[in-house]
This record gives sequence, C-alpha cells and structure tokens, in this order.
Amino acid sequence: MEKNSTPPDRQSSAHNGRVRPTYPAAVYLCLFDGDRILLQRRAGTGYRDGELSLPAGHIEPGESATAALLREAREEIGLALGPDQVRLALVQHGRADGDAYIDFFFAAALPAGAVPVIGSRRRLPSWSGRRCARSRAMSSR
Repeated sequence: MEKNSTPPDRQSSAHNGRVRPTYPAAVYLCLFDGDRILLQRRAGTGYRDGELSLPAGHIEPGESATAALLREAREEIGLALGPDQVRLALVQHGRADGDAYIDFFFAAALPAGAVPVIGSRRRLPSWSGRRCARSRAMSSR
C-alpha cells in the first residue's frame, strides 16, 4: 500500500479505511477583449510582486467555483458578470509554491461598454498586446 504523502492538514476523514486528501481551490478569469486578454501586475502584496497574473482568488467554504469567479470579478476588476457570461475552460490539479491546488480557469468576453477597474491599488491593469488564441469555450458562443 502506498504511503499517503498528503500533509495532515490536507487530509479528510478516512473513507473505507483510506485517508482521502483535500485541496485548496482557486478560480482564474481569462477575460478577452477581441484578441487581447486582461492581466494584472501584482504590487505591494509580498507575494509575486511585479509579476503579471489573471484576475483570480480562492474559493470560500460553501461557495461553488462559478460563484467564486463571479465574486472575484466584482472584487478585483469591478465587473458584475453573470453565470451565463462565463465558461469553464480548464480544471487543473497542480502545485503552486509547493502546495497542491485544484484550479478552475474560466473564459469570458468583455461585455460591450464594460471597462474593468482594478479593485486594489496593489494591482495594475494591463491588456496583453499579443494576439492570443481564444479558448474553444469562448469560440463556441
């Protein structure tokens, strides 16, 4: 039997005699305006300052991934998106700085007339000038 390498604080109760791991989860918004994608430059947080990132955040207890994404869009970029305006594009299990996460990436088109406003002075908005391929989730709309 394989040894469980999941740290004790990431383990749930035993199921059929086996300990099941639990993971923190985060959501990411790929917001497209034509061929451009919105990025934020992190600043003043002490975590990855100076790097570009997608609008993102953790899923709160009892919150669905979609609800977390809509909340983060309001908090981080001032957009009130509806669940019908976002599409799940990718679910990824991986490691960030040594911690295992479940990440949910959503795609959305910038609504006509909407202007994202970064909700924190610690982050600066930047539309990527590079052409990028739109996800299948968005091109099927």
